[in-house]
Parts: sequence; C-alpha cells; structure tokens
Amino acid sequence: MGSGLSRVFTVRISVIMALALLCAPISGFARQSAPPNDQAQNIDAEAFRIQAEMHHSLTLHYLKSGDVDKALAEARQIIQPPIPPKLEVAVANSMSIITDQLKDLKRFDIAQTLLDETFKATMQLPVRVMILQNKARLYLLSGENDKAIEVWKRAKDLEARIRS
Repeated sequence: MGSGLSRVFTVRISVIMALALLCAPISGFARQSAPPNDQAQNIDAEAFRIQAEMHHSLTLHYLKSGDVDKALAEARQIIQPPIPPKLEVAVANSMSIITDQLKDLKRFDIAQTLLDETFKATMQLPVRVMILQNKARLYLLSGENDKAIEVWKRAKDLEARIRS
C-alpha cells in the first residue's frame, strides 16, 4: 500500500508540474527571457507618449507661471529612459520647445543642462545632431560664440558619421 501512495503522489506531482509549465506563459513567468513582441512595444511607446505629453504641458504651464524649479522637474520626466526609439524625435522637439521658453526667461544654463540630459537619454545619431544644433543655437543667443562654434563642429562631425 505504501508503494501505491507513492505512485499516486508521484503522478499528482507530475500533473502539477505539467500544469505549471503550461500555465507559465499565461502568468508571465516564461516571458521574462523572451523578447517583447511588437504589440507590447507599441503599447509601451503609446503609454510613454501620453505621459511625455502630460509632462510637456505641465512644464510649459510652470514656465508661464514662472516656477522654473517645477518646470525643470516635469521636463526631466520626459527624458526618463528608456525612451522608445520611435519617439526620440518627438522628445527632442519637446525639449527644443521647452528650452526656447527657458531662453525667453534668460535661463540659458538650465536650458543647456536639459539638452545635455536629453543628449544622454537618446541613442539615435540624427536626434543627437538635432540636440547639438539646438545647444549651439542657444549658446549663440546667449552670446557664448566660442561654445556655439565648438558645439556646431560636434554636430557637423556627428552628421558626417551618419553619412559614412
């Protein structure tokens, strides 16, 4: 009788193990090592876009009301990695608009810091060229001509790397 209980016990454990293996993909455990599918990436990108738009709007609101510290905190939320690759251009454009507002407030230092942080958060070379061009323009507008020339050269070199 002892061996009969062992056999029943063994069969039950085998069934439970088989069910666990079959249910693992449903519960998400098996997906940890598998690459995400396109649909999941699209959902993640859409969620990122919605959040970024909200932070962008709040940033502009805070800048209009003169609260630069709150604006900076909101702007930094836009560039939290990982930025979905297909949204990097939109993020760079968002930072361009925000830094233009900071320029109007004569806060070139904060604008340059945001662009530096955006540069670090992006991976695509054409986007990085856009960011460097914006940095150079802000340096020029702030009267820092030597820095503007230096950054324009960096942008030109990076653009040459893209073309080669």
